[in-house]
Amino acid sequence: MINTPRRTNSPELQRFRANSISLFGETLGVFLIFAAMLALTGGKPPGWAIPVTFSFTTGFVVLAETRRELQFRKRRREPPEQTPAIKNSSQNDADSSIERERGTAEQSVLIQHSIQQSVPIYYLRNGQIKAWNEWRQRGIFVDFYRANLTRVNLVGANLTGVNLIKANLFGANLTRANLSGANLTRANLVGANLTGANLVGANLTRANLSGANLTGADLSGSSYREALVEFALFRDNSGLTDADKDYLKDKGALFQDSPGDRSPIQK
Repeated sequence: MINTPRRTNSPELQRFRANSISLFGETLGVFLIFAAMLALTGGKPPGWAIPVTFSFTTGFVVLAETRRELQFRKRRREPPEQTPAIKNSSQNDADSSIERERGTAEQSVLIQHSIQQSVPIYYLRNGQIKAWNEWRQRGIFVDFYRANLTRVNLVGANLTGVNLIKANLFGANLTRANLSGANLTRANLVGANLTGANLVGANLTRANLSGANLTGADLSGSSYREALVEFALFRDNSGLTDADKDYLKDKGALFQDSPGDRSPIQK
């Protein structure tokens, strides 16, 4: 809260005070001059002493008034001194201005990032997989952290190396999608269709694959530590050893496959 300057500091009142003090000083000075003149003449001043004393006192008053007026004008030209509250307010205003500028710069970066990511995600959400795959050829890193892709049709989508940490892919159709090197840590893939998906080197740590269909998915080099695979369907998968299958079965996965590639994957 800013304290309003009190009326006692108004220019008019300051001038009134200065005038009063000056008048008192000038009156006292005139009195002392006449007292000195009477003391020097023994209380019987000659005829010339009174005009001389009067002229001297008049000059004293004029000089004092001139000096006071000059000081007053000088003070008026100077900026008024701010009270501590106003100084703090000015500093706070300056700090707020800096914060606003900094916030605006950060917001511009976020908006630019948002635009960069919102354009391609529009393709995915509207099933424009061809346009998406062409856009991916630019080699731009895609960050879909916590992205909502629920029940989206992603058949054949190029999601190589995409950041899908905590993304919501519930019920999404990822048939033949290329998810090689994608980060799906803690992603929601409940009920997702991953038939024939390329999951080579994908990170599925703590991902929820409950009820997902992974028939024909290539899991070579993928990581599925602590993933939820209850009722997830596996069949004809590359990259799974018998030990991997046993591990997944213990977690509640369902297997209906025929022999295939048995190269190990990271657990």
